Amino acid sequence: MIRNRIKRVIRESFRHHLAQLPGVDIVVIARSGVVNEPNQAVTKTLAKHWAELARIYHQDVGIGS
Repeated sequence: MIRNRIKRVIRESFRHHLAQLPGVDIVVIARSGVVNEPNQAVTKTLAKHWAELARIYHQDVGIGS
């Protein structure tokens, strides 16, 4: 049940940030402490990771330079 909650939060966050993400495969590995975090905290952390992935990708391919 907890695992499903985390998976739903990750999928929803990914869906909201899909436009800014590169067309690559992404694997999310959640640490055990995430089960104690509220959904909003998980979503906020994921948003930071999505933004960092997008920044690194666009920097590497020279988009926006």
